Amino acid sequence: GQRPIWQVHFGYNKADPSEEFAVKCIERRLIRTDKAMSNLQNEINIMAELNSQYVISLKDATKTSNNFYLATELCNGGALEKFRIARGKFF
Repeated sequence: GQRPIWQVHFGYNKADPSEEFAVKCIERRLIRTDKAMSNLQNEINIMAELNSQYVISLKDATKTSNNFYLATELCNGGALEKFRIARGKFF
């Protein structure tokens, strides 16, 4: 199998450590095609425009020479996680 091109990490605002985020880290070297880059840009654009209590919000998007980073609202141990644990699988 293939390994995912992204990982999600816990993050927080250094100025206010109580402000927590989920940070999706995407390795630039693994975005190999124009289509993959377009898909990533579409994800960022859509998340930036969404404003719903039912969808996580994008707080920030940035890039370095090695990675793209998407900081989103943190959903830690919510109803979906409890449902998944109770069911034993997602689907």
